[in-house]
Amino acid sequence: MKSRFGIVCVHGIGRQAQGQTAREVATAVRRGAQELGGSAVDAEPSADALPGSLTLDVDLPNSDPFQVVLHDGRWDHLVEPPPWRTVLLWMLRVAPFAIWLTMAGWVSDILDVQERHGRKDSLVQMLPAGTVMLLPLVAPLLVAVAILITPAVLLNRRFATATRTVVSVWIGDAWMYRSDRLDESAIAAVRDLVEHAQQSSHAVVVLGHSQGAEIGRRVAITTDVDACVWVGSGEFPLGVFRMLSRSPGMVVALWGVLLTFPIVFAIVATALWNGLVGLISAVWGAFDWLWPPRVLTPGGLSDRMSAVSDGFFDFAWSGVGEMLFALAYFGVAFWVIMRLRKAPVDQLNRPPCEVFVVKSLLDPVCLGPRDDTEFVRFVPVGRPSAWWREHIAYFGKPETGVAVLESIVGSHPIQRVPYVPRMGVGVHMLGAFAMGTTAYLLWALGTWMLGILPF
Repeated sequence: MKSRFGIVCVHGIGRQAQGQTAREVATAVRRGAQELGGSAVDAEPSADALPGSLTLDVDLPNSDPFQVVLHDGRWDHLVEPPPWRTVLLWMLRVAPFAIWLTMAGWVSDILDVQERHGRKDSLVQMLPAGTVMLLPLVAPLLVAVAILITPAVLLNRRFATATRTVVSVWIGDAWMYRSDRLDESAIAAVRDLVEHAQQSSHAVVVLGHSQGAEIGRRVAITTDVDACVWVGSGEFPLGVFRMLSRSPGMVVALWGVLLTFPIVFAIVATALWNGLVGLISAVWGAFDWLWPPRVLTPGGLSDRMSAVSDGFFDFAWSGVGEMLFALAYFGVAFWVIMRLRKAPVDQLNRPPCEVFVVKSLLDPVCLGPRDDTEFVRFVPVGRPSAWWREHIAYFGKPETGVAVLESIVGSHPIQRVPYVPRMGVGVHMLGAFAMGTTAYLLWALGTWMLGILPF
């Protein structure tokens, strides 16, 4: 008799048809099996199969044939969408922090990829991460465009209805999760489904996509499962949003940092720049008389070397006071934020089983650090012009199916080197440009803010 493995498939935000996520996972499993030189074909479901479930017979090299039952972990029909105005106001409040989170998560993932390629040099590692700086450059433009087209959207009945639906039904799911509105509905329903799958399976895997991965994590830390697969997991941003909803004082402190950081940056950058200019001037003044070549007396040479030494000394001491001020600023801000922080009890808890994390460098939802015990599997990114589809394109890629199969049979029978993205020279150059541009704009903003202060 074939071993039977149950996979509970939990979808993310938005309305889903019955069995939709299970069908998408089945597609990924079929492509993953083909990629490994095996096969996954439809099989007759058992008599006790629930609506929306699918059954596959899987045959892989270096492994005995087995059966996979994909259970439909649909939960969206159990909840009522919140009012769109409530969700919209929340979006406006957390928009800056969402940008921060995306930037921090992107930097973390880029550095992780660089280390996987063996690049330990700090400059080589950080240059691609500089592409993250494009986010605060592009975000204001997107916000401005959104503000400009809002009247046209509201005046058009069809567009207005569609916009309200997206805000209420799709983004509203994230709002309900951070507000703990899904604990007694979605999370409880998925937990019941896992317990049902355990009755007819040799092992059970919880697979969650996007917010469904975070729902699955909450289930897996309190229910015995054999493995977990998080596809495009939103754990990092959703965890922070849950923490912010419990920490109103922390939100005020973060807004304070957001509004004052440009000033601090401008003060420190100006001091360091002035010191660098002074050093260059000292070196130039010391050696500009060396052309055309001439014979220098020991005294003249000593004077020039003394001028260079003074220039280096001035540069080393330039900005010391400003740097101490910046360190004090960040130290106090960190202390205040940590004192006001009220994290959920389950945040950062990990299921007591193997966890496979599938992510893409172009998916802003899944970005962020992962636990060292988790098996991170990157998928190849699609076309850069279609980056907006990256979050919903996982199940069309065989690498996702390979990760699902790996969670069932283990890494040894797969015998496949995990894919790791590569970053070319263009990414490094773009990162350097973005870092320089962002630093200049931040300095300009801080300088302007200093100019309008009354003191």
